[in-house]
Amino acid sequence: MSFTIAPGEAWGVLGTSGSGKTTLLLASHELPSVQVLCDQLLLLHDGQTLCQGSAANLFSDPLEPHLRELLEATPRCLLLR
Repeated sequence: MSFTIAPGEAWGVLGTSGSGKTTLLLASHELPSVQVLCDQLLLLHDGQTLCQGSAANLFSDPLEPHLRELLEATPRCLLLR
């Protein structure tokens, strides 16, 4: 398996869980990548946690104002509906 890492993105395979699933840490500003690759999301701003939870829930109903602003700044054609 091969991945291309864009400048400014950090990827790290942390290991496997007891169920054999791979754990991946993705630090990114690329919300479309986050939406596709992540089950869980932790949004940080200036070192503070703004929100965390299911990526699907946070993308479909962004209650946190900073997350809403980030999503509004992302071209809709790049986000899953």
